[in-house]
Order: sequence, then C-alpha cells, then structure tokens
Amino acid sequence: MWLYLAALVGLSYLLGLYLRDKYIFITGCDSGFGNLLARQLDLRGLRVLAACLMEEGAQQLRGQTSDRLETVILDVTKTESISAAAQRELSCFGVKVAMIEPGYFNTDVTNPEKISRATQEAWDQLSPEVKELYGEKFLASGE
Repeated sequence: MWLYLAALVGLSYLLGLYLRDKYIFITGCDSGFGNLLARQLDLRGLRVLAACLMEEGAQQLRGQTSDRLETVILDVTKTESISAAAQRELSCFGVKVAMIEPGYFNTDVTNPEKISRATQEAWDQLSPEVKELYGEKFLASGE
C-alpha cells in the first residue's frame, strides 16, 4: 500500500507542474481515498473540484482546504444527479473526462469487518418471510 501511496504522491507532484491553471475533478471526496487525494492536491497548489455525496462531507472538506478547492454535491449512482452537476456546477469549468483508477486500497468500503457487520444489520431488519426465502446460507456466504 505504501508503494501505491508513494506513486500517487509522485504523480500528483508531476501533475502539479502541468495543471497549475486547470482543475482536477475527483469523486468520492466525503471520506477515504477521494478525500485524501483532494486534500493532498490542494496542499500542492492545484485547483480541485471535489465531488461529495453529502453536504456535511463537502463542508468538512472545505474547512480543511484552501480556496483553490471547490465542492460539488454529486451522487454518481443517479443519472439526474450527474446531469445536474454537469449542467450548475461543472460546465463553467470546461470539465473534460479523464480517469485514473488506482486499484485496491484498504478503506471502509473494502473493510471485511464493516461489510460483515452491515450485512448482519441488514439481515436482522428483514422480515421472517424474506429470511426464509433466502435462507441462512445466503447470509453465511457473504453474497
């Protein structure tokens, strides 16, 4: 993991030289990897458009960064949210699409204990009929 982080820091430095007058658009900035990347790029003097799912996450991120960072509320799982963000929010910045997918990182999204706990909590709230339909093997399989 440290190797990935070191590579990311090096990449962000090189990008900084090229992107001084441009914005970098990052999704998933409420927490985790997206939040860390947005803060690191802001520290290096880059302009960042940070997409957060919740206003609370956006406010917290704005409180930790400079005026170079701007936030956008965006739910990437909803077409209408993407369209709205692309039309109020992003078109004035001339956003062009590029994707950097860093691969697997150990975050809350990939934490097996949290996933198991959330699955169990969801299972506990199901009706007896649904539990019977899926069966205990479904819960044990982690699917």
